[in-house]
Amino acid sequence: MLSLVVLACGSSSPGRLAEAPVAPAGAGAGREPPVLVVMLDAVPWEVMSEARRRGLFAELHPPVPVVSSFPSTTTVSLAGTFVPLGMRRPPGYEARFFDWQQARVRGGGPISYNRIDTYWADFFDWHVENPIRKGFGFLRPLRFARWEMQRGLERFLASGEPVFLTYVSATDGAAHLHGPDELLELLAALDELLAAARQRRDFVTVLFSDHGIEGSPAASATDASTRNESRPPPLQNVRTAIAAALGQAGYRLGDRLRQPGDVVWVRYGLLTSAVLFTAPGDESQVARTVAAVPGVDLCAARDRAAERWPVFADGSEAVVERRDVDGSAVELRLRGDSSVLGEELPAERWLSPAEWLRASWSAALPDAPYRIVRAFDLVDNAASVVCSLAPPAMVGSALTDWSGRLTVGPLRWTHGSLRRDASLGVVATDHPGWNDPDQRPQVLRHDEVLERLLPDEWRRQEGDGGPGGGPQGEPHPEHVGSGS
Repeated sequence: MLSLVVLACGSSSPGRLAEAPVAPAGAGAGREPPVLVVMLDAVPWEVMSEARRRGLFAELHPPVPVVSSFPSTTTVSLAGTFVPLGMRRPPGYEARFFDWQQARVRGGGPISYNRIDTYWADFFDWHVENPIRKGFGFLRPLRFARWEMQRGLERFLASGEPVFLTYVSATDGAAHLHGPDELLELLAALDELLAAARQRRDFVTVLFSDHGIEGSPAASATDASTRNESRPPPLQNVRTAIAAALGQAGYRLGDRLRQPGDVVWVRYGLLTSAVLFTAPGDESQVARTVAAVPGVDLCAARDRAAERWPVFADGSEAVVERRDVDGSAVELRLRGDSSVLGEELPAERWLSPAEWLRASWSAALPDAPYRIVRAFDLVDNAASVVCSLAPPAMVGSALTDWSGRLTVGPLRWTHGSLRRDASLGVVATDHPGWNDPDQRPQVLRHDEVLERLLPDEWRRQEGDGGPGGGPQGEPHPEHVGSGS
């Protein structure tokens, strides 16, 4: 995370793929080439599309936008990606989280980082496991990302696995610190590495990212021809404005819930989203209070008594409702002022999740009804209120903010919100199932990508007993505890 940028980078210099023997294909893989999945943190669809226009990844089909989770962050997005494959839900939205059972904030420290598992990392065959080393890489993310790409492909070539997943984390740091255009340099390096790997082994390529990146309007990632005309202004941390609004409304901020009126705001990183925890009955009023703060787009609250989620923007309100259909499917309905979600969307109509995706993926807040509902489903310790912010506003801890300013300067790009730039990741592949353009999807959600592209045998194996697999953990009891 950003709080580790005070550490110096100690990564080795990346270069060509090491000359090493290529492992024989694993059992069953001789019938089909192995599948290499490269998860690129925070690479937007528009950036991958621009890379393609510049002649990169010519062997792959045109990139497809992938709508991220809400919050549009790695832990939540990859929970949505891997839970359908058998992963347990992570305990919280990040390594630092609120525990309903203990009614207090836990995790986020150097010891608890490895002690409290968020599960998704276990699905990767190679990734940087040491958080200190990842912190080193954040100071020099362009160099570190090249090293991650190189090392992941070397491990793939040495592996006999029919499916190999590698995770490149430092693309996120590069996007945060340098902006989306600098990612093009990294994608060019990846294209060269993939070309070299193809000289040594035939394989199917899947490049996949979990979310996008956003900045102030001048830093938009959606217009490749203009976003470098001027350096965008720094993002502004509005944590004090939110804290002041809650205090003026009579709420008490802290790390524990002991009584009605207490609010726990778990701050981690520097993001355009916020998660808050309240006593039962306080959810909607807290959401309404925070939504009125300048820089906050909207706040969604839980209704513990029904399958409904009130959504508040300054002066307006809507409700997302969910119902079961025939015990095997769900439908969602948007009621009230649909402009709360950024623009006019279908209202007062029950639609399937697939219909909502088609109707709203290109909106200012893509696929918002579905993502709002899932924001309260994808982790064990679900928040009472989840908010989306609009740049230049962002929120996070003071320590992370000031350590970043002292080491790499003020932050200009981040993610987390429901907004388009933060929300649209990407998938690009040469999967033979997508050779026919009519069979190629126009858009996917983050929780559909691997189910669509990985072999059935692998998905069954992971779901039956893969990392973190087995029965889903029951959400912790949602009550206000006494604490100690």
